[in-house]
Amino acid sequence: MASFTTLSNVKTYLREAYDPSMDDLITLLITRISDLFENSTDRTFDSTAYYEWLDGTGEQELALKQYPIIALRRVVFDTVGAGDITNTTTNATIASVTILNGSMSLSRVVSGVADTETLTLSDYATLTDLSTAITALAKDWTFSVTSAYSLYPSVQLRPGFLGDCLDPSKGYLEIASAASDPVDIKSGNAATLHSSTGFPAGHQNIFVDYTAGYATLPEELTHLITNMVVWSVLQSGQDLNMKRERLDNYEYEREVREVVTNAFDQYASEAYRWIKRGF
Repeated sequence: MASFTTLSNVKTYLREAYDPSMDDLITLLITRISDLFENSTDRTFDSTAYYEWLDGTGEQELALKQYPIIALRRVVFDTVGAGDITNTTTNATIASVTILNGSMSLSRVVSGVADTETLTLSDYATLTDLSTAITALAKDWTFSVTSAYSLYPSVQLRPGFLGDCLDPSKGYLEIASAASDPVDIKSGNAATLHSSTGFPAGHQNIFVDYTAGYATLPEELTHLITNMVVWSVLQSGQDLNMKRERLDNYEYEREVREVVTNAFDQYASEAYRWIKRGF
């Protein structure tokens, strides 16, 4: 996670109230407040690349999970068959595949015993690499990749649950097609896509490849987090510094969490706009 300010910033804001003995506490508060802020907003503020499958709305606008958008590489409405997957274990009674949150889970029930292997899709650059890894599990799984899409990125597999993959049945995987549909970023809103023809309604049927966040954090955000840290130090810093010598780690962390929560309460109105899709 990002740290939204620095020890140097906090020292400058504190001026004569700064005490070198507080450096460790200030650094800890920067980390705790930054982490809680990012978790509260459900955003990643550092510039990050994303592959996402979103639900089509049937409308002309579609909100992305992360923002502001820095680069939009592909938006795809259609899928193609990436290949089929099956399990040939003789004593198996169930074989299923789940693709969810960037992972593929391959599950079997063999002689009444459940068995699941999970692969992180980003660890395998192409579908061919993923197929090789599945075979290497030595659990009788086979992913037969459609040759035309063998070099497509594994992370672009469409999420879903394939409930019957036990031989002779097969599960059929889908991937975003190569063609990108015409969309643009809504004017004045770096969180929303616009399509003149509309985004077809459906469940996780819209694939988006984009980068969002900030290459450099906005000054007003850095200012807000710095003020929250400074407030925490001025309200409780000396007391926390003394307590650190006599509290165990759990008790000290509990005290720090309470201070951080109070800082959020103090600056709730300023933090609110970042939580409610501010930029």
